[in-house]
Amino acid sequence: MKNIYHQDIVQILLSRGSSGMKVCNIARRIYNKHADLFDKSVSFDKIHRSIGVYLCKVCNKRQTIFVRKDYGIYSIKPDIAIQLDLFLDLPSGEETGKEPDQSKCKPDAVQLSLFD
Repeated sequence: MKNIYHQDIVQILLSRGSSGMKVCNIARRIYNKHADLFDKSVSFDKIHRSIGVYLCKVCNKRQTIFVRKDYGIYSIKPDIAIQLDLFLDLPSGEETGKEPDQSKCKPDAVQLSLFD
């Protein structure tokens, strides 16, 4: 199951830490991020319902990054949060304006040093 606000949910919950956040507050932040003064096509109720159903169904799956802390409160698993935080902090090629040079990368050397 995929949701169009998945990336926004991950970023909001990463900033919140292990304490988590209520679905209503997550929906409010996403609504404020996407709502426009003149565009009324985005409604808070649709976003709230979409996020609530999405998090409820995803948390029942075995391999999920979300965990349900209490009724209506969700957070990101701590071990996954560390990995995601590391990957979100790395600059991508789109942000720097140039693609990384693949000839300088040595993935075999990295793998050997990690597993030795």
